[in-house]
Amino acid sequence: MEDLYAHPEYYELAFAYRDSAAEQRVLEACIARHGGRRVERVLEVACGHGPHAPLWLERGYGYMGLDCCAAMLARARERVGDAAGAAWIEGDLADFEAPAPADFAYVLLGSLYAPDTAALHAHYNAMARALAPGALYVLEWCVEFEPFVDMVDSWRHTYGDTVVETVYTLTHLDRLEQTVEERVEVTAHEAGGGRTFATSARKRVMYPQEFLQFIGHHPAFAFVGWWNEWDLDEPLDGAYPINRPLIVIRRLA
Repeated sequence: MEDLYAHPEYYELAFAYRDSAAEQRVLEACIARHGGRRVERVLEVACGHGPHAPLWLERGYGYMGLDCCAAMLARARERVGDAAGAAWIEGDLADFEAPAPADFAYVLLGSLYAPDTAALHAHYNAMARALAPGALYVLEWCVEFEPFVDMVDSWRHTYGDTVVETVYTLTHLDRLEQTVEERVEVTAHEAGGGRTFATSARKRVMYPQEFLQFIGHHPAFAFVGWWNEWDLDEPLDGAYPINRPLIVIRRLA
């Protein structure tokens, strides 16, 4: 079985259901409603193949993409070509240095892959260094609202002559340490046959009240709010189902 991250073109097909333009509008609406400073430079954590990078650059923002995978960053670079204003950081989200302070940052699809408590806390400390005072940090699905529930999800899409089947699984590894394993397996059926790619990662999850306590006691951040389904008019109120929630925190002065 081949490494999915080494073949970003298939990762891109697996998640092509995302509407990056619509997500972009929500991120910019978040800046307009809740931002505490003028935004000139954005930072995307775990940017992967960088679907949002050209959208920011087209709108005149500077863009910084952080990822630990060289192949993914290469794909992101191809996406924007020689456009000015893009910078790429190959590094660990728990220990990185941005080339310049960011006025806005975000991480999508729950991609905050910190394997343990120390790494998770180190990530927020690294973000405190990377963000300018007043900057927002948007986290999609980085708080676990269904504790101790293993999950399996799957979807199938057709792109021309290629059929792509994706299976996502979340399995709890240690309930005391609050660690889970996320696995994505992608099978591409093409004219020449089928190929299967997979990737898995361990991460330490946070639960809602734990997250509020953590941010409330962090010297560099304040909680702004959280919303359901990428809808800034739908604040979370404890009702179910909760799907693709956005959590927003602010870098304190």
